[in-house]
Amino acid sequence: MKYSINTMAHELDCLAPDFIILRDQLVDAATGVVRGWPDLDEVLVLGAGDSHHAALACGLAFGETPGLSYRALSARDFIGYGAHQAGQTRARLVIGVSASGGNPSAAEGLRLARAAGDRTLAVTLDSRSSTATAADDVLTASLANLGLSPGIRTYQFSLIALLAVAAAIAAARDPLAGRRVNLLSSGDLAAVIAEVRQTKDHSARELAESLYGISPLVFAGNGPALGTAKHAAAKVVEASGIFAIGVDPEDWWHVHRFATPTHSPLILIGSGRRSFDGALPIWDRAAALGRPVVLITAGDNASELPEHLTPLVDHVTPTMLALHLARRSGRWPFEPL
Repeated sequence: MKYSINTMAHELDCLAPDFIILRDQLVDAATGVVRGWPDLDEVLVLGAGDSHHAALACGLAFGETPGLSYRALSARDFIGYGAHQAGQTRARLVIGVSASGGNPSAAEGLRLARAAGDRTLAVTLDSRSSTATAADDVLTASLANLGLSPGIRTYQFSLIALLAVAAAIAAARDPLAGRRVNLLSSGDLAAVIAEVRQTKDHSARELAESLYGISPLVFAGNGPALGTAKHAAAKVVEASGIFAIGVDPEDWWHVHRFATPTHSPLILIGSGRRSFDGALPIWDRAAALGRPVVLITAGDNASELPEHLTPLVDHVTPTMLALHLARRSGRWPFEPL
């Protein structure tokens, strides 16, 4: 059995129903885990690849809790530079994210943090994995019929799990902040995800046609959209073999525009108002140089969505773009060049 484009399409179709399943499994579970940690000063999330991208995308949600410090680190950076800092704050929670549970760096980081006295939480779909057994507590869920695909459903799991933890911490510290962050207080998110999947597929296909043959592709975003931009680039690379990167818009302006063709667009991602406003100055500068700019948002579908929840919808269209680029190139995901 090998990776296939059809499996990617199926994974995209599963996002909306999965959201309901995961929300119902994870929100109460996160509340139960966090109940024993009322005095947290710092949350540090470690992971790699999609897990790290999810941690970057969820930083704004953790920022809703007054007095709580938040950092997203690669697991290897934590092992080399972060583990020795245990005990320097009154109470630090280290969360290791690995949807498969098979990332040895996440497991090692959790073991080091636990041994040093940090509180530790594993976020994984495999409750018997090395990542799960390395932590004090485990936040897990069950997803049926996961296929061989670049991480799509698993990425949504990581997002929802981290957002559920952020909401639980906020509610324990400040009920008003908890209500702002709560996944249950933002309407029918599953319907929004389904609407994006249905209404943006055609534009994603057209964009794939216009981008095919251009390399590298540069995705950019501010705030939570930076994690989404990095995830988008990863899906394009994994699915189509086209080189892509995800960066801060300022990095594109100061560095990457000098190494991309003048017809290569800057692809901005982000439905949040602050993310969009933060990217506007770079958009204006790019346009003044005659450089094309593409904006990927969830549009009206996400107009009422709090910005910390926009990562749940903003990754859908770029993933469809990756799918259509793979179809256009005639490749299957992870096929060697």
